[in-house]
Amino acid sequence: APPTKPLSATAVQRPSDLPAPAPGLSQLFAAHITYDGEIITAEGTPGHPVRLEMTTGSITAEKLTLDVIKKTAVATRNVRLEHQAVVKVRPLRPDSAPPRPRTKTITETLQGANLQYDFTTNSGTIDSVELIVADFTITAENIRINGHRYDMKNLIIRPGGLTDAKR
Repeated sequence: APPTKPLSATAVQRPSDLPAPAPGLSQLFAAHITYDGEIITAEGTPGHPVRLEMTTGSITAEKLTLDVIKKTAVATRNVRLEHQAVVKVRPLRPDSAPPRPRTKTITETLQGANLQYDFTTNSGTIDSVELIVADFTITAENIRINGHRYDMKNLIIRPGGLTDAKR
């Protein structure tokens, strides 16, 4: 990789001038953090995992490696990705009634073993995944994230209100 130039005080005029792991503001919390050029490695434990908080969500894992130049993340062991999105909601109404669309902020939660994510393209993969959306729990062997679209392999959908014992 080419050497990175140190940022001088005059080069940083707005937050977007700083190399960051994710777009917008982000904060990284971990018991142990190391820096190697543009690579940040954060490690935690099952009881105290690493947490990357961003303006639109968060990533939690036992280990997280961030490339602040390429804007990528690799998370391993007990990964949890939460993403907030604004969706349009249309209540069920008779056809003769005028539509009343409204927006609602929802949180999509993906849990899995390993995560590879590119913040620039909003794409990535999670292995051994469980996706919790609205009132449904979806499990899959693998999920590919492509913007706001999910492609899944070996998919199972369950109502979200069921406990593990009733599944």
